[in-house]
Amino acid sequence: MDQAGLLDRVVEGQRRFRDPRLSPDGRRVAVVVDRTGGSDLWLLDLASGTLSQQTFGLSPRRPTWTPDGRGVTVATPHRGGWRFVTVAVPDDRVSEPLLELAHRAFPNAWTPDGKLLVYQERLPASGWDL
Repeated sequence: MDQAGLLDRVVEGQRRFRDPRLSPDGRRVAVVVDRTGGSDLWLLDLASGTLSQQTFGLSPRRPTWTPDGRGVTVATPHRGGWRFVTVAVPDDRVSEPLLELAHRAFPNAWTPDGKLLVYQERLPASGWDL
């Protein structure tokens, strides 16, 4: 939707998009695309409408851009728990785990200097905590 409230199709065809996040420069959208048996991280270039798949079989959740726009941090299920990894943009490299947790957890935002990550975790005793 543009600033005047008019709708414009950015991508042709139908897909199950989830968790869209606009990049710091406003040119791209990180989005999870669901498919049968899982989901993956894709990037949408808003100027061209080009979609590019960034992960394969990772089942990411809650894409969160790094402040410099060079990476997207996601939560992914791992060995009965959850872990956070950053996918480098545009070369698709997946970082070593930033954090591994026993409970469901999602990244929310990086601080502007990129040193701290705010995330939420669902703990049995208290529910969702930051």
